[in-house]
Amino acid sequence: MGRLGRWNIAFRLAIAALALTSVAALYHSRIRTPPGMISGIPVGKTFYRMVGLGTLGGSMSAAFDINDNNMAVGYSSTDGDRAIHAAVFRKGAVIDLGTLGGTMSRAWAVNNADQVVGESQLAGGEAWHAFLYTGGRMVDLGTLGGTSSSARDINDLGHVVGESQVSGDTGTHAFLFADGKMTDLGTLGGSMSTACGINNRGEIVGYSMVASTQSIHAFLYRHGAMLDLGTLGGTMSAAYRINDRGMVVGESHLPGDSAIHAFLYAAGAMSDLETLGGWTSAAGDINAEGTVVGGSCLCDNDSNHAFLYSVKKGMVDLGSMGGSVSRAYGINRAGHVVGISRTMQLSGEEGPYRAFLWSPRQRFR
Repeated sequence: MGRLGRWNIAFRLAIAALALTSVAALYHSRIRTPPGMISGIPVGKTFYRMVGLGTLGGSMSAAFDINDNNMAVGYSSTDGDRAIHAAVFRKGAVIDLGTLGGTMSRAWAVNNADQVVGESQLAGGEAWHAFLYTGGRMVDLGTLGGTSSSARDINDLGHVVGESQVSGDTGTHAFLFADGKMTDLGTLGGSMSTACGINNRGEIVGYSMVASTQSIHAFLYRHGAMLDLGTLGGTMSAAYRINDRGMVVGESHLPGDSAIHAFLYAAGAMSDLETLGGWTSAAGDINAEGTVVGGSCLCDNDSNHAFLYSVKKGMVDLGSMGGSVSRAYGINRAGHVVGISRTMQLSGEEGPYRAFLWSPRQRFR
C-alpha cells in the first residue's frame, strides 16, 4: 500500500485486522457456495438474500460502497491473482477500472452520478495517488505536495475527500478536492489526519491525531473548522461516514481501552451501538434513513459478522458466506448492503474473501 498505508488507521482496523492477504498470498480455490443466491436471513418482515458479486478472474474481491443506482465499487484480484484492480460491480458484471500506471488500484466510494474514487499505484509502484473515475477514464487528483494520496469518499456534487502526504512527507493530512483544487483541512493538532466521508451539505468526517496526547480522535469538519468528536471514554476514535442529516458513524475505544465499539454521533452526542456479543464492533456506513452497517465480533470473539443496526431493531447479525468473517461497509437509501465475507472451500477450510451484496426482499405473506 506504499508509505501512505503506515498512517491509515481506518484501513488497518477495517481490513488488515480481518486478515485480507496480499496478492502473493492469494490463491485459487473451489468455492462450495453457488454464485447466485447464497442464503437468506430474516430481519423482521424483511428477508435478506446474500449474493456473490464475483471477481475479475482472481480468487478475491471486496465491495466498500454502493450508490442509489445499485452500483457497487471495491477491488478484485485479476486472473491468476497477479494484481489487484479497482472494480465496479453492476448488474452481474465486474468491470476493471484499471490503474494510473502501476499494477494495483482500489476503489473506496461512488456517488449517485456513478463517479468513483479511490487510490492507484503510479508507474514504478513507489507512489499511490488519489483518483477520480468519471466519463470512462481515471483522473489523477495529485497530492498536497507529498508522495502519496488516497481518495476515500465523494458526494453528489463531485467533491472528494481523503488523505495526502504533505511536502517532504512529514505528515499526512485530510484533504478536500473541489473545483479542480486540493485543499489541506489540517489536523486536530497532531501530524496526521484522514477524511473518510462527506455528505451533500459539505460536512466532512474522519480522524486525526490530537496534539495533547498524540491519540487519534474522530472529527467533524464544517464551516472551515475541525471539531473533535471525542470518544466513548477511551483514547481512540475514528469517524467513517456522515449522512445528509448530519449523523456520523465510526468506532471508538471504551474506558480503559478495554474494547472498541461502533458509535453513532447525532445531536451532539456519541452513542455506543454495542456488539453482537463480542468485545469489538465498528460501523462503516449510514444511509439517509439512519440505518447503520458494519462488523462485530460474536460471543466467541473469534468470529466477526456483518451487522445491520436501526433504532427499532438494534444490531442484527447478517451472517456470512460460510466462513467465520464477514463485514458490511456500504448501504444505500433502499437498504442494499455491500461488504466482504470469507467463503468456504470444498475441503471444509475457509477460502478467500469475496464481495457480496445483502439484498432486502419483503418476506412472502
